[in-house]
Amino acid sequence: MKLSLLIAGFLLVGLFGMAVAQNETLPAKEPLPELPNPGQKPGDFFYFLDQWTEALGEFFTFNPEAKALLQTERALERIAEVKALLEIKGVDAPGLDIAQKKIQAHMARAAEILKQEKAKGKEVAQLAQKLDDDFDAGQELLKQTFKAEKAKLEAQKEAVKLQILQARQDGDLEKVSRLRAILTEIETQKEALEQKWEAQEESLELEEEKLEAELEDE
Repeated sequence: MKLSLLIAGFLLVGLFGMAVAQNETLPAKEPLPELPNPGQKPGDFFYFLDQWTEALGEFFTFNPEAKALLQTERALERIAEVKALLEIKGVDAPGLDIAQKKIQAHMARAAEILKQEKAKGKEVAQLAQKLDDDFDAGQELLKQTFKAEKAKLEAQKEAVKLQILQARQDGDLEKVSRLRAILTEIETQKEALEQKWEAQEESLELEEEKLEAELEDE
């Protein structure tokens, strides 16, 4: 009995030591950046002013590295726009596709700047890594944004199901019919949201591969 307890004790100590060692070797994750205020969004009357200001800012940014890093900031602004549009108007929000495409465009622009600098014989590995990390963080924020909208739609779906159940118990067939139509619309929005995210994720992964190619070629 004592031998069994002793063995068990050694096993527990060993497992505890392994857990501590694993925790010590795991790298700490960098906190995700905060999204900026979206300001004017695609579809807003004065959105063109925001775009004009951004274009002017990039024009007067002469340092290639600063210009490349500016693309990560712009991508975060577009993600903030996507988040605001989804929260206010849902997946059918006018301008949502514009904001999504611009996220990819910012990544493509950063990869283009890297390629140009590399062609000049400049060291770009450190910048490429920084851009890759920043865009990874942005992509995670975008993923969380879509997940939050999906969760909202699922909550709405469950609430409507309960209302349908109550309407059936009350014998209100007209209300049941109306609620079923609402339920169908929620399902349609959820499917559209999933399709938008899948397309967005695929396009961003393609652009990320271009950045990572610059790292591998160094």
